[in-house]
Amino acid sequence: MLVGNLKSFSAIVFFLCAPLCAIEMESSLKKDIHVVEIDASMHLDDQGYFADTKSVHILLQKIPGAFPSPKVRRLSKKLGKCTTQLFDITCGDNTAYILKGITPALAHDEIKRLERARRLEQLTSYIHPKSKDRLQFIFPLMYLSYLHLDEEHIMAILVKASGTSLKSLERAFNNQPDNKRVHTVHSKAYYALGATLAHFYTEVGTLDKTIVHGDLNIGNILYDEHTGLITLIDNEAIRESHIGREIGTLFLTGLRTADKAWYSLTIPSFIAGFLQTFPENEQASVFLHAVSLFNKWTEENIYAGGKNRYQRLKLINAELENLKTKIVDQKATALSIAKENPALSALVTTYT
Repeated sequence: MLVGNLKSFSAIVFFLCAPLCAIEMESSLKKDIHVVEIDASMHLDDQGYFADTKSVHILLQKIPGAFPSPKVRRLSKKLGKCTTQLFDITCGDNTAYILKGITPALAHDEIKRLERARRLEQLTSYIHPKSKDRLQFIFPLMYLSYLHLDEEHIMAILVKASGTSLKSLERAFNNQPDNKRVHTVHSKAYYALGATLAHFYTEVGTLDKTIVHGDLNIGNILYDEHTGLITLIDNEAIRESHIGREIGTLFLTGLRTADKAWYSLTIPSFIAGFLQTFPENEQASVFLHAVSLFNKWTEENIYAGGKNRYQRLKLINAELENLKTKIVDQKATALSIAKENPALSALVTTYT
């Protein structure tokens, strides 16, 4: 296992501000920020970011035994406002990590929020390497800190989760809107997401007050088609709220495509997965309540979704109205809605 390698090193002499304790798979994640010295063999750009993967490789060698024979690859340069640099690390023992640079001005606040979220008792059974009801949250294993021109830079080391981000799936849909394979994976991913989140929300709270991710945009969700596992990353916004916040963020923010065809594919799949968690005689009332919470959130977050918000809201509401006709007026169940989509036929019993 990936974290297992981290148990082998006892101390990073000189490079770290304190010895590294053993990190057990089931133990709480470390919150210490370890200071690393940048030497002449490591190249940084004018902003203090690593200029090449060789320098990252040298950084990793400063942590003996943790990253055996690492291969480093720079990931997308199109990063969010909270991420400065991003690297994929694959080790010789087939373990994998993500090394993520955090925007200096936001770093300490983000770490505090991550650690506060990680300590929530309700999340204990869901934090990697544990997973429950096919859901897991990824938190940093450790933080590294270095100085450049007297400015502190902090990087987080995380387990590389399996699966594909929903953002990548949306990009595939945008590039190949008529591809049946793309449609199939989309349907399965959103059905699995709906079912998994419904299990979680009702396990740790109610639809009105539960633990929510807080930033459930498609870039923070990974889906493993082989296992059905849903992984949530960038968990610093975790808080108590109602589920309308999650549905609104999921279907209104961080999107590029979001046209009628995309919403017609994703929303029914998500709702079918979500409702199947509940008894059939409760599904209509759960649907209506979830929609009311979504409407409440959109009214309170008038600017969510950017300049296309109203167009997207119109498309979402059309899908929800169509589902209302089926679920409330025609007494359709989550099972019957799922069976309308051939891609979901093999999943309808998996998440019950």
